[in-house]
Amino acid sequence: MLSEQLLWKLILLSALAYLVWSDKVSIVLGSGPAADATEHPGSGQVRAAAFDLSGPAKSLNTRPVPEVVVELPSGDLKNTTFAIDPAFAFRNSVKPAVVASRLEKCGGYIARFAPVAIAEMHKFDIPASITLAQGLLESDAGESHLASGTNNHFGIKCFSKNCRKGHCVNYTDDSHKDFFVRYSSAWGSYRA
Repeated sequence: MLSEQLLWKLILLSALAYLVWSDKVSIVLGSGPAADATEHPGSGQVRAAAFDLSGPAKSLNTRPVPEVVVELPSGDLKNTTFAIDPAFAFRNSVKPAVVASRLEKCGGYIARFAPVAIAEMHKFDIPASITLAQGLLESDAGESHLASGTNNHFGIKCFSKNCRKGHCVNYTDDSHKDFFVRYSSAWGSYRA
């Protein structure tokens, strides 16, 4: 009978072999461009770089990769809008000062909460970038009604039937009886 450790190794090896042979994973050998930039009219450059920045990339995958473009609706002006959709300002005639102000709020939010996100990453192995991105989007850089009223930056709901007074608050979200956890500080929301 196979030992459990050997069985897990075989399962992992089989899964990796499947991913490589099924063309679900692109393996890049060599080096990537210093910056692969796409310019949208009226916006700053969007840059993506590979791990090795010393030369051109060589991919074993010859399938064309479709370009992903996110276009937010015109009424969706939030602090995170220009980070998600860099061409939004051009399409909707938003003044550069407004764009700069909103992006500055996002940068300030990241700078403020990066230390706690990094600390939590070391404890729970959740990438700090994922935690920060979720908090940034869910709380609109800390300025949403829920975040400013309850310090709840992630939209964490309360499902308890016997909360102590002040533990949660009712906000209309998906239904009229949505209760969200209230935190004493935004840092508490990050540590939840």
